[in-house]
Amino acid sequence: MHYNLEFGGGLGDVLDQMYANGAYHTLRDLGEDDTATVYLITHNPFAAELFLNHPNRDRIKVEVLPYWHPDQDRAERTIRNMPPMGMNQYLPVKYGGVEFFPGPASVDLLRQVVPFDYLVLAAGAGMQERVLPDPVLHLILGTITALTNMPIYAIGRTYTREGRYEPVTDGYPTVVNWVDRLDVPGTCQLVQNAAGLITAHSSMALLGWLEDVPELLVYPESVWNHHAPNNHADQWLRGTRSSTTVHATFDHLRTQDILRFLDIVAHA
Repeated sequence: MHYNLEFGGGLGDVLDQMYANGAYHTLRDLGEDDTATVYLITHNPFAAELFLNHPNRDRIKVEVLPYWHPDQDRAERTIRNMPPMGMNQYLPVKYGGVEFFPGPASVDLLRQVVPFDYLVLAAGAGMQERVLPDPVLHLILGTITALTNMPIYAIGRTYTREGRYEPVTDGYPTVVNWVDRLDVPGTCQLVQNAAGLITAHSSMALLGWLEDVPELLVYPESVWNHHAPNNHADQWLRGTRSSTTVHATFDHLRTQDILRFLDIVAHA
């Protein structure tokens, strides 16, 4: 049997689609004679790392394609002789927790952490306006590091996209800078096993909700206006309805929000 899988958009979208109806588990459950093609239509340059070290990699073909917009979809698929959009709906529904498969260098780093005894900081985002500004970042880190010695692992990857960047987190002794040191599956595994996640509105915010990790989410006003019209959060802000997520805009984050996040982490 041959399976076609498709994931696209930003890295958060790819992860969301992997979890939906257990689509990623199709690769886990490949039989000896089964094969699969994974089509990646994404503007994240590292998304393919999710499949590089999969134990069934020898039966998985990964097609990494340039991102295109919905109005270009039919033409792009015709050019590439691709199946039509929506191929994941034909996959069997699967269950179980998602297992990520980091590469050797990431595995070595992850051996240093004690599960559920650390925080993860994802201060960067795919869009420049969503990256945590320095005053916000230092309010968060200054407050947390004054109250706990729990390690904080800063994650992210450096790449060029419309001025985005990875913030500097120097000056805090309990912050461990792992920016550009973990591959994508290693990063996802680190978030899975975290006591809590501090994040911009990024792919890791979505992963934190998918894994039910306590989360402090901070974003610009434009994100709320776009993804929560009339104060009704859409799928990209759905976790703001969760009792384990504390969220605020850049301009309205207060120390009491950070303290509430730490209380949730302590009682999770």
